[in-house]
Amino acid sequence: MKRNSIVFKTVSVVILIFFLMLLITNIAINKKNESLTEDIINNLEISSESSNIDKENTIVVINKTYDNTIFDFRTYSLIVMGFVSVLGGGIFYLCIKKMLNPVSKLAEEIKAVDINNISEDLEIIKPIKGSSEVEELRVSFNSAFRKIYQDYKSKRDFSESVAHELKTPLAIIKARLDLFKKDPQDIEDFTQSMDKNLSRLDEMIESILILRENKTPNLTETDFRSLIEELEPDFINIYGSDIKIDILGDLNIKTDPLLIQRVIYNLLDNAFKYSKGKPVRVILSNEEKTFELIDQGPGVSNSDLENIFEIFYRADKSRSRDTGGYGIGLAIVKSIVAKLKGRIVARNLDKGMSFKIYF
Repeated sequence: MKRNSIVFKTVSVVILIFFLMLLITNIAINKKNESLTEDIINNLEISSESSNIDKENTIVVINKTYDNTIFDFRTYSLIVMGFVSVLGGGIFYLCIKKMLNPVSKLAEEIKAVDINNISEDLEIIKPIKGSSEVEELRVSFNSAFRKIYQDYKSKRDFSESVAHELKTPLAIIKARLDLFKKDPQDIEDFTQSMDKNLSRLDEMIESILILRENKTPNLTETDFRSLIEELEPDFINIYGSDIKIDILGDLNIKTDPLLIQRVIYNLLDNAFKYSKGKPVRVILSNEEKTFELIDQGPGVSNSDLENIFEIFYRADKSRSRDTGGYGIGLAIVKSIVAKLKGRIVARNLDKGMSFKIYF
């Protein structure tokens, strides 16, 4: 038991107060008992001196005076016990109130917390002088508040980013409509622009829904080589017949084939955008249970490397809108990999980048 804990302090106070109550009660009752005894002895001595009685052959008879004395003694004892109980209860109340003052201060600190004014680097609830339990509560509350704030901040930033990203294609559509109203001749250019921006909105919304989907993975034996080979024709249609995927090794593990196919698709799509027709290498390993994709793109700066999996994040060189990306693809990859209990690591190479997934 910690000496600074509420339990230790409470037990110590109870024992001390109980001891004091017994001590005071015992002293008071003994004093009264001594006083009554002296009165009885004095009365007997006075009575015997004032009469010619043979003291050796005298029989003392206790009458109602003795009964009254016993009654007075018991009454006095009850009064003393009642007084001591009230006194002990009052002392105990004051001690407990003082010990629980830090808890009251902690409650006030918690009430004063504003989630919009929380600093991630500083302590949310400042240290409060008190017992070890209060300090443990403070640390636990700080930890819980930080987790809540991180989730709140993530959702707030996500909402702001979604609003910002949706605003761009909507503004373009509105501008094209205004232009078309003034000059309705160029229908083909107008329809192409509408189709392009509506497709962009549709793709963005679909990606956001995938990112926020909370579906339980359906784990089955999955052949990664087969999944990659199935996706290759799709990329040939998008990027041309010159693209090439070099697959080394094999990987067969239990995972969700639909989710992992989305991961592979996003990584390959990201690689082909920045490799500019250069081959993309995929290294599979059954022994290490890893999937690694290596592209020959421009890479990113070390400062950007830590943030490339954040939603709507774009590094200046490799995540610009010129490539048609929205900063969602890699965020989806990280989200799915985490859902599948895996881990993804991105790093710069001498030429290009590596994305390695550990299952």
